[in-house]
Amino acid sequence: MSTDPLRLPVARLPHRLGLPDGVGTLVTGVLVGAALGAVTILHPEWWRGLLAGAIAINLIVVGMKWPRAAAAATLLWLPFMALIRRLLIADVGWTQNDPLLLVGPVVAVFLCYRLFVLEKRRLAPDRLSKLVLLLLVIAFLGVFNPFGAGGLLGGLTGLMFVGTPLLWFLIGREIADRRTVTQLMYAVVVISVGIAAYGIFQTEIGPTPQWDVDWYEITGYAGLGTGIADSTQLRPWGTFSSSSEYSGYLGLAFVFSLAMLYHRRPAAAIAMPVLVGAVFLAGGRSVMSLVLLTAVALTALRTRNRAVALAVVVLGIGAMYGAALTVGPRLDRAAGLSGDAK
Repeated sequence: MSTDPLRLPVARLPHRLGLPDGVGTLVTGVLVGAALGAVTILHPEWWRGLLAGAIAINLIVVGMKWPRAAAAATLLWLPFMALIRRLLIADVGWTQNDPLLLVGPVVAVFLCYRLFVLEKRRLAPDRLSKLVLLLLVIAFLGVFNPFGAGGLLGGLTGLMFVGTPLLWFLIGREIADRRTVTQLMYAVVVISVGIAAYGIFQTEIGPTPQWDVDWYEITGYAGLGTGIADSTQLRPWGTFSSSSEYSGYLGLAFVFSLAMLYHRRPAAAIAMPVLVGAVFLAGGRSVMSLVLLTAVALTALRTRNRAVALAVVVLGIGAMYGAALTVGPRLDRAAGLSGDAK
């Protein structure tokens, strides 16, 4: 499949002043940089918008020539977006309508424009793509639902969170290859170890960084609590904006590590103990169950025998159920969770 760089027309002006090539561009860049510097000093409330614009523009420029690199860079930016938003609280305050939230959707729309409009690739060549496209159309029509909560703005916000992942499916189907996916999996495992370490430090070692404390006090996010009466213990959330996102991302990284281990890449196994411990401390029982179920499925697939695979699945699910009945309550108490943990 073709991913040739976009070729944009470049205007060439005559050198009436006799300046060497590139001097005009350099001077223009310096002037623009100075103007932006002055704006950031005089208007700190614009920092979020300027940062979002700078990141989005750079990713789009990369996407003009290397769409795979732009897609991978955007996906690796998302786990750190919430942390960057919190780091800006001390200087520019907090806002729910943060322009940084638009970076991912803007890049996704640009890549779709490049692939399906400029390169004229087929939007839905298979049945699964047609179903995803249908779901995307339904989500778009939901924006104009007169009975929807929040009106048009609420509908657009919902479309951003529902429609953007569907766009990434269409993008990934077109530009993802084995090398890109493998590199992305390795990158997810590596950064997940750092995120897990940060989450453990956040609530188990401490002190909790001030920007995280500020965010928690401003938003009052009750989902980080353990649910235990008179307990001030919080669940870790790492670089994310919720504990469920944090544990879900680490669970995904654990599955990637296990898959790499089964494909004779033992280096990835080094991350597995850290990821398991972090998911356990986060207390996400649903994530732990899904991770174990996925591990059982991967193990069954490696047998390459239907009868053995079925036996592995049955025994694995039985072992999970038995462990939940026997040691589940003890694990809950050890992790500092109550019965309403999710």
